[in-house]
Order: sequence, then C-alpha cells, then structure tokens
Amino acid sequence: MTDIKEDRKEGRVLLVDDNIENLQVLGTMLKNEGYKTAFSQDGKKALEYIKEKLPDLILLDVMMPEIDGFEVCRRLKQDRQTSEIPVIFITALQDKESRLEGFRSGGVDYITKPFIKEEVLARTRVNLQRKLAEDRLRVTIEQKDMLLREIHHRVKNNLALITSLIDLESGDVSEEKERSKFQELRGRVDSIRIIHEKLYQSCDVLNVRFRDYAAELIQDMVDNLSSGSFDLRMDIDDCIFPPKRAITLGLLIVEIVTNALKYGGHGGKAEEEGPRIEVAFSIENKEGELKIYNNGEPIPEDIENKKVNSLGLQLIDTLTEQLGGSMEIDRSGGTAFIIRFPAAESGEGCR
Repeated sequence: MTDIKEDRKEGRVLLVDDNIENLQVLGTMLKNEGYKTAFSQDGKKALEYIKEKLPDLILLDVMMPEIDGFEVCRRLKQDRQTSEIPVIFITALQDKESRLEGFRSGGVDYITKPFIKEEVLARTRVNLQRKLAEDRLRVTIEQKDMLLREIHHRVKNNLALITSLIDLESGDVSEEKERSKFQELRGRVDSIRIIHEKLYQSCDVLNVRFRDYAAELIQDMVDNLSSGSFDLRMDIDDCIFPPKRAITLGLLIVEIVTNALKYGGHGGKAEEEGPRIEVAFSIENKEGELKIYNNGEPIPEDIENKKVNSLGLQLIDTLTEQLGGSMEIDRSGGTAFIIRFPAAESGEGCR
C-alpha cells in the first residue's frame, strides 16, 4: 500500500494509522457506507495531504512512530487552514490521562480498539454531519456578509448624496426660515446615516449601544446646525436597544435638539449663563426616560403639540406614541421635553 490512497466514493474521511490492517478494516466499514476515504500510515505525510486536500474528518491513530497522533492534532489546530477539521482519535489506550490529552490537543471524539462497527459508523456520521453543516453555515454567513457590505455601501452613498443635495439646495435659499427647514431635514437624514453606520460596524446587528449612537448624533447636530456656541452636556446610560427602538429614539432626539438649537440660544437663563443643552437618558424599573433641556426662552404655554402646525412638534408626538410612551413639557428655567416609555422588550436594558 502506498502512503496515500483514495477511493472514489462519496464522503471525505482521512484514516491515519501505521497499522495497515486497521486501515483496511476501517476503510471497508466506511467505504460500504458510501464515504470517500483516504489512507496514510505516516503522521508527517498525513499533515502534507491534509493541507492540500482538506478532508472533512480525520480518524487518527494515537500511537505512531516519529510523530504521534496528539502532535499531529496539535499542529492541525495551530494552522488556521486546518483548525476546523474534526479529529477522532483511534486508540487502544483506556486510561483517563490519555483521553484527556487527546481532548487537550484538539480532538473531538475517540474510537477504541478493537473496533465495533456500529460505534465507528455512529461517531463518524455524527462528527461528519456536524462538520458539513458548519461548512454550509460558514458559506451562508460569508455570502450574507458580502451582501451586507454591498448594501451598506449603496445606502451610505445614497445618504451622502441626499445630504449633499440638501446642502446644495439650502445654499440657494436666502430666507433663514426656509434654510432652517433644510437643516432640520438634514438632521433627520443624519440620524438614519449614523444608526446605519453603527449597525454595520457592530458585531451584533440586533442590538444598538444607545449611548454611542445618541452621543454621535447629538454632537453631529450641534456641529452642523448650531449658529452659536452651546454648552452641551450629556448623561446617557449605557443601554442596549434593538434597531427599531434606537431609530425612534434617535429621531426624537433630532427633533427636540433641533428645536433647542433654533430657539434655545437666546432669552431666559441663556442670556446670563450662556446657551446650554442637556440630554439625559436612563432606564429604571423597566421605564425609559429621555429628557432634553435647554435654558433659553421657555416654549409658550399655549402650545399643544397635537394642534400646532409645527412639523417638528407633531413628529415628537407621533414618535412618542410609537414608543408607547407619554410626553411632558417642563417650562421651569427653560424648556425640558421629558419622554417616558415602557422599556420591557427583550434585549433592552442598561449596564
């Protein structure tokens, strides 16, 4: 028997044993089940074959000359290309320490000598099926990752184009009132852009770190929409939200902070203390609270957001309803929008 032989059957199992009789017995068992088999009587040449052919499963004898099975397995696990191939040890050793050494070196199972056909086939089948299932899953994940990257770049480019068009159009508008509408629209687009970027960069696309998302969103708005200098203060708990909830909260922040930047820079305490915006968020007793305060002239007492023509205030009310929450406006010392909502959905919470 030459050192490496293959049968043209289905399946990809490499048998490594310096005993030719063991190879013949195992090979017959597996070939009759339809597996494609290869044989090696030498650990060193087996390593060369494995790197070239990448079998799906290896049945590896422990006691071999030059390089024993434990060392062969360790080398396989140290190589990224071969580390995922499952190794079942073939051994007559019955002591606990030998079995533990096999698992420490990276083996997933044992087949004992003398061989029991049902045991050989069962352990081979289970470990081979698991490996093939993992391979299919890995391919699926890689394909989805490629699709995600393509979607990300398309969305990112389109949002950048929309932002550029908004900036271009606003530059041709002379009236401050009309220009501010473009700025508000830009803020809404930015909220989508930032959450999209955060999700793409995250290892966990089902959960959004709200503190990072909100802080970047708010700072971006202050940098791009503020016509003056604001003292920005943020106290945002490190909370986790699913994307839908995070986007809704982000849009709320956009509307309220935009209002603060437009009207909170003058009057009230802002004249003495300088313009200030404070954003706080927390969850306690399964209730979330978003509070955004500015120390400018308080919002008029007669404003009822459901009846006014302001798109911003109408959006604040609509977004609050989407959260299943309620809104309060505190006019003492400025204007504070306080949004409270139930935060008992699965996966939500703060550290």
